[in-house]
Amino acid sequence: MFDCLYDKSTPSDQLLLVSAQSKVTLKEKLKLVQESLLQNGSIMKLSELENSSSNSTSHFKIKENGTESSYLNRIAIYGKDINEMLHRIQEGLLISSSPICNQEKKVCFLFTGQGCAYENMGKILYESCHEYKFHVDYCYSIVLKKFGISLTNSPKDISRMSGYLQNLYSNLPTFIVQYSLFKTWEAWGVKPDYILSHSLGEFAGSVAAGFMSCEDGLSLIVTLGKSARFLKQNASMVVMKADELTAINLINKFSEDERIARGSKGGVEFVAINSHTQVVLAGPTEVIRKFVEWCSRNGITIRMFPSLLAFHTSMLEPIHHQQVKIAGAFKYMKPEPSKYISGMRGEVVENMDGVFWADHEEKTVQFMKGCETAFKKNCNVFLEIGPRPLLSSLVASNKEYFGVDGEMLCLPSLKQNEDDCSVMLNSLGNLFVNGVSVDLSRFHHV
Repeated sequence: MFDCLYDKSTPSDQLLLVSAQSKVTLKEKLKLVQESLLQNGSIMKLSELENSSSNSTSHFKIKENGTESSYLNRIAIYGKDINEMLHRIQEGLLISSSPICNQEKKVCFLFTGQGCAYENMGKILYESCHEYKFHVDYCYSIVLKKFGISLTNSPKDISRMSGYLQNLYSNLPTFIVQYSLFKTWEAWGVKPDYILSHSLGEFAGSVAAGFMSCEDGLSLIVTLGKSARFLKQNASMVVMKADELTAINLINKFSEDERIARGSKGGVEFVAINSHTQVVLAGPTEVIRKFVEWCSRNGITIRMFPSLLAFHTSMLEPIHHQQVKIAGAFKYMKPEPSKYISGMRGEVVENMDGVFWADHEEKTVQFMKGCETAFKKNCNVFLEIGPRPLLSSLVASNKEYFGVDGEMLCLPSLKQNEDDCSVMLNSLGNLFVNGVSVDLSRFHHV
């Protein structure tokens, strides 16, 4: 059966999905596709290749009535137009399955944290995909009507704002992109078995997991952000290529040399433990600058970058009780069963309350532990829900460290400096050919 997939508002971007009962039949079908495209110059004419179009979605089922489906041989062909599709067929540039297609699959959505945003992120997708545009517009309308915040400011305008406003005008668009990507994938029939979030990604991730509404998620970002407006901090962060124990030893040695009390709020603290080869640290800018210089003298290279607030550290403790009260005023649902792995706790979370979100603001992100939990839940397909894929490489690194058996697939939703539609549809094609369920009801298909 042939299925032609492209968003109704973007007929120039097309993804052709082909499946067959055997590799021989698949090769024959591909030849028919090529001949049809050459003769008719239109993907819509493919409906003439088979008469049983009523069964067009049967090959999306990995198991049917407890038995293996006969439609396990699959390929996908992406192209901006018919000519590109023909070129890819002729050159063998097809989206084909990987070894994971023979494994039972569990899908985990990764909600990216801070540092993933960039100017015009998702713009092409917004202009091309009605589903995505609908949810972006919905979120923007909530923020404007409820808080009077317009998110049309340029990066230059935002740079002139006060610290907490800069955070808001950065965090809100990231949430909106993530939520809209999630709803788009959901409309396409791609649904997660588990959700794992990192830092800022916890907000959209918890909405996707069913703990609260989209409107409450946006409101929580705004109200928690406003509660931090009186914190006067001059903080910086560093990314270090080291495991947790190595980082602890370095921090202790630095503290001894610089006579800084260990564990003090004016010292170097963990922000995130991402993998066995990456941690993020933070502290007052002057202390971090000295730490970077100290590391350099000791032959250790680390990267420093400014941060308006030292999130996930004890520097947020002064507003802990205020944030417990603010976040506790929201209504939280209890999805049954929970499929949400909190990046802050590194484990499946059953409930959310004000304490959870206050802790989220000031406690270390345990992403490495969260990956271990996902692996124990047998997750092996990771789809990153964010403007650019920052977590996929960490997941792959953690898989190796924990010695997880079997194949794994990591796919992006968007990538900076790459065409949004191309990235989305290529990832969709990869999901399809590797046996992940896809629903074509929102798209043209024959």
